[in-house]
Amino acid sequence: MKVGFVAESFPTADEMSGGVRVSVRRQADFLSREHEVVVLAARMVFPPFSRYSEMKAAQGRGERFRSVEQSVRVYRPPCVHFPLLWKAAEPFQLALWTVFIFSVLERGTSLIHAHRCFPAGYAAALAVSVLGLPLVLTVYGSDVNLGLDRAVVGAWVSSATRFALRRASHVIAVSQALVERMRAFGLEGVKTRVIPSGADQLLPDSMGQKEAREALGLPAGGKIVLMASNLVPVKDPVTMLRAFAVLRGSEVDATLVILGKGELEPVLQREIAALDISDAVLLKGRRPRDEVPLWLRASDVVALSSLDEGCPVIALEAFASGRPFVGTAVGGVPEIVPDGGVGILVEPSDPEALAAALKEALGKSWNREHIVRHGLRFSWETVTRRISAVYAGM
Repeated sequence: MKVGFVAESFPTADEMSGGVRVSVRRQADFLSREHEVVVLAARMVFPPFSRYSEMKAAQGRGERFRSVEQSVRVYRPPCVHFPLLWKAAEPFQLALWTVFIFSVLERGTSLIHAHRCFPAGYAAALAVSVLGLPLVLTVYGSDVNLGLDRAVVGAWVSSATRFALRRASHVIAVSQALVERMRAFGLEGVKTRVIPSGADQLLPDSMGQKEAREALGLPAGGKIVLMASNLVPVKDPVTMLRAFAVLRGSEVDATLVILGKGELEPVLQREIAALDISDAVLLKGRRPRDEVPLWLRASDVVALSSLDEGCPVIALEAFASGRPFVGTAVGGVPEIVPDGGVGILVEPSDPEALAAALKEALGKSWNREHIVRHGLRFSWETVTRRISAVYAGM
């Protein structure tokens, strides 16, 4: 079967950062073992203003219109970013490119699989009306949790999100919580299937914690808490810092490592100074994809303090590395942390509760083999086999 992916972005093999970006890339790679996969991901053309410099840098190095990456054909057509009008202009440009590429350059495509409701899902929903193809739409979290709420995203994005969900032949949600969210907004008739995100088996067992810490230049002693996420309000990293300060106050010898970048980075730097924990917190920014397994293996606990989540990939990768997860009981997180054998969950926005959970996790003797077995439920082989079953039923 020939499958056309439509996504807002698609990282090259050496640019693997960001939960959804990684998921889309891995789905394409693994599905290409059974299907012919063609990816369309827009390359944004930004105005020559300094305010867009970070966006240009974050866009990645995939600049050619057409390329073959591993066994996946990738198209990166240009879409012009119009200030103030991007919410309307970007999806329509993406829709036109989708129609052109899958009717002219990639004839014989069996279905379109879009990722996230807006802009890719909305663009694909417009395009399939012309192409006459079925549409599979995968939703990941904020595209539904926020995208359906007019008070948060505005009437235009909310309406576009609803159109994409209703137009899709099948919606794949990474958690049951997202399905319930859709139903709460009156979308009971949408045909859905819950398929969580996946995780790679990151490092062989021969790579121990000591070796990983040596490779990263980390101290051999003490405990390490790893947080890997975008530094944005929905991830609530300030609560993580405050919880860690409480943890350190209980005389636990620990270091907090934060991997990621975002708008809250200056806020975190000020908070670290105010809490007087600069000697125990490492802000490492975004790290190369092949380095992330080392950070996981070097850690004792992986943690998030999010206000909302779909299916956090870093938690699944923690399980694959035999590391317990400490986080907040929001969105789809309780679905992947079903018991205390793989992690501990607390309510969001509660630094004291999070600190207590971290202390318990750092002092507990975990069954690493049990955690790894739990993680195997989310292997990409398993996840993409379930996605292929959705394709077969179209």
